[in-house]
Amino acid sequence: MKHISVPLVLLSMLLTLPFVCADVAVVVEFPDGCVRTDCVSISDGSSGYSVIQRSDFDALWSDEGPWGRGLCKINDIGTEKQGANCEWTSYYWAFSLALDGDGSWTMHSPVGHTAGDCWDRDPASFEGHYCAQDGDVLGYEFTNEFPSGYPRFVSFDQICGSDEPPTFNCPGSASGSDNRKVQIESVEPDPLEIRAGESAKLEVIVKNIGKEDEVVTLDADLPGGWGFTPSTFDLTKREGDITVNPVVSVPWDQKPDKFVVRLIADYVYGTATKLMIVDVLPPKPEVYRKMRALSQLAEAEALQSEKENATNGTEGESELNTIRYEPPVVMNRERQTVHLVLYYMEDGSKVLLAHQEVLIDGEHAMTDGNGKLKLPIKLRSATLLEVEKEGFEDFKVEFRPRVVLSGIAL
Repeated sequence: MKHISVPLVLLSMLLTLPFVCADVAVVVEFPDGCVRTDCVSISDGSSGYSVIQRSDFDALWSDEGPWGRGLCKINDIGTEKQGANCEWTSYYWAFSLALDGDGSWTMHSPVGHTAGDCWDRDPASFEGHYCAQDGDVLGYEFTNEFPSGYPRFVSFDQICGSDEPPTFNCPGSASGSDNRKVQIESVEPDPLEIRAGESAKLEVIVKNIGKEDEVVTLDADLPGGWGFTPSTFDLTKREGDITVNPVVSVPWDQKPDKFVVRLIADYVYGTATKLMIVDVLPPKPEVYRKMRALSQLAEAEALQSEKENATNGTEGESELNTIRYEPPVVMNRERQTVHLVLYYMEDGSKVLLAHQEVLIDGEHAMTDGNGKLKLPIKLRSATLLEVEKEGFEDFKVEFRPRVVLSGIAL
C-alpha cells in the first residue's frame, strides 16, 4: 500500500465511476414528405443542440441568444440565420417530443435546445432547455402553422432497435422509392421578386422518376387573396420531365414581406412538393392610386347595400316578421369567423333573437343571450345561414365573402 501514490488512487476511482449513456431517436419530416430518422448515442443530460449536432443531420443554428440557439436549417432546408434568430418567413422547424418511450408524440416542446438548466420535463414548464434521456424521440417538421401539427411518428424501437434507421417516402431509399413517382425538380426564379398588384410567370420542371406514365396536377399553397394558374398534364416515363409555366399573382394591398410558397404536384400515387421564396415589394404608385379609387367606389356601394338591408320592411306586419342581421360580412383571410347579430324590428326598436336555433350549412348552432352568432366564412365558397321562427318569414341568406383592401370592403 505504501507504494500506491495518491494520483493513482484518484485515477482508479475515476475509472470506476459509472458513465450514463442515453440513446435518443430523431425524426425529421421534410417539406416534400420525405421522413428521415437517426439514433444518437450521447451522455445522459446532453442538450438538444448536442443531440442534433451528433446526429447524421446537417443543422444550421442561430447564435446563442436569451432563448438559446434557434434551429434554422436541417439538411439545407429552412431559413438563414440572423444573429441570435432565424430569418422569419412564417415557416419554422417545429420541435416535438415523445418522452420515455411513448408510443406517440407527447407534446410540442415548450423549451428549446440550449439556454438555462435542464428542463424538468413538465409540459407546463417553460424554464430551461431539453436534455437527453434514454428512450426519447425528438421530432421536427418545417411548417407555417402555430401551433403546428406533428411529423410522422416513428417509435424509438423502430429507430434505435434497427441496424439502419428507417426512411419513408424519400427518393432513392428502400422504403420510399416505390412510392415516389414524381418530383418537382426546380423552380425559377427562386427567390421571386414581385410587386404587389402584379403577376409573374414561373418556370417549373416536374420530373417522372417512376416506371409508369403519370397524370400530374400542379398547384400551389398561397396566402389568401393570391392567384395561381393550376395545370394538369401527362408526364410519361419516356419524356422524363416537363416544363410548366404557371402564373402567380399578388394582390395590390399585400404588405411587403418575404413569403414561403409551397408548390404541389398531385398524382395518383401521392404528392410531391417544393418550397420557394416570394419577396413582395411595394406596388407601383400608379397601380396603388388606381386600385384605391376602385376600392372607394366599392365602399360606397357596400354602404348603400348595408343601408338597404337595414331598412327593408319598414312598416306594419312586414316589420314584425322579418329577421335581419348586422354588420355586412367582410373578408381578408383564407378563413374568418364573423360575429353577426340577429334581430327584428318592433315599434321602431330592435328586438334581439337571443338563444335562437339556426342552421349553418345544415349544421345546428345557436345565438347567445345577446343575439350574437359566430359564423365561419370560407374565402372560396358561400356559407348558408337559415333561421326558422314561428310567426316569421323563413330567413335564408348566403354569405359570400368580400375582399378587404386596406380596411375597405369590396
